[in-house]
Amino acid sequence: MTDQRTIPTMAVDTDAHFRAWGSAYAASLQAAGLTQASDTGQINWATVTHPVSGSQFLSGGYEIYQFTDTLQATAPCYIRIDYGDLFSGNHFAAVQVQVGTHTDGAGNLSGNTLLSANTLSQISTTTLTPQINSSAGSNRVGVALGANLGIASLRAHYWSVERSKDASGNDTGDFLYVTFVGPSIFSVGSMTAKIGIVPVTGSTEFVEALAGATVPCSIPQITQTTFGNNVFVFPHYPFDLSIHNPVMAQLSYLGNDFVAITPVLVTFYGSSHTYLPLGFPFTSTSTANYLSPWGSNNQYIAPMMRWE
Repeated sequence: MTDQRTIPTMAVDTDAHFRAWGSAYAASLQAAGLTQASDTGQINWATVTHPVSGSQFLSGGYEIYQFTDTLQATAPCYIRIDYGDLFSGNHFAAVQVQVGTHTDGAGNLSGNTLLSANTLSQISTTTLTPQINSSAGSNRVGVALGANLGIASLRAHYWSVERSKDASGNDTGDFLYVTFVGPSIFSVGSMTAKIGIVPVTGSTEFVEALAGATVPCSIPQITQTTFGNNVFVFPHYPFDLSIHNPVMAQLSYLGNDFVAITPVLVTFYGSSHTYLPLGFPFTSTSTANYLSPWGSNNQYIAPMMRWE
C-alpha cells in the first residue's frame, strides 16, 4: 500500500513540534502497511519530550517494525527507527534507521545489522512543508521525505528494505537489500548513499559501501531513452561475489523523462508495477549521482521508488 502526507513543522525546538512531525512520519509508515513489532520501550507520542543534542545525533525515542510475510519465521527482518535531534551548527529534526535480523524484544537489534550512513532527514524549519511518501507491504518498505520540494529539498532522504529475488522476481530468504540516501553532515546541501547486502543467516560479513553494492544499469553518456512508445528505466543489481537478480524497491531513470511525484507504470519481471519518480533532490547533474553513476547532456539520473 502507499501513503502520502505532509509532515508538519520539521523542528525540534518544542515538545509539540517534535511530537507532530515524528508521529506523522510513524503514521505514514503504518498506513502504508508496515507492521510495528511488540518490543517494549517504544516511543509514546503523547508524552515524549523533545531531545536537545549537544553533539551530533540524540535520539528522543524509537520504534521497531518487522516484516510479516511467510519468510519472516526463517529469514527475519526488523527495522528500528530513531527520531531525534541532530546538532551540526544548528538543531535539525532527524531520523536514524537500522536494519537487523533479530531483536531482543526491548528495541535492540542483533544478528546481522546495518545502520544508516548518516542521520537521515536533517531538516530545521517551520516554513517548509515536506511530504513523506511511504510504500510498504508484508515483505518490503520504501520511504521518501521531501521529494515534493524539488531543489529546495537539499536535506531530503530516501530509504528502502526488501528481500532478495529469484529469476522470476519472487522473494527469497538469502539476504536483505538495504538502501539509505540522505544528507551529508559534512557538507550542507550534499547527499551520500549507503547500500548494503545483509545476509539473513550465516556470516556477519556483508557488503556495505557508500556508493556500492548495486549496479544501476545506466549507460554512460546515454542520449536517448525513448524508443517509440517505450521509455527505458534502469534496474539495480545487487552484487557481492556474484551479481544477483535485480531488486524491485527502486529503479533509475533519466531525469527529464518523467515528472517527479507523478506515478508511472513499469513492466518489470514480466508484470506491470507502479513507480514514483523522486526527481532532483536525490541526485545531481554531475557525475557523482547517488543511485546511478552517470548523467549526460546536463540531465540527471534519479531514482524512482516502488509505489503500490
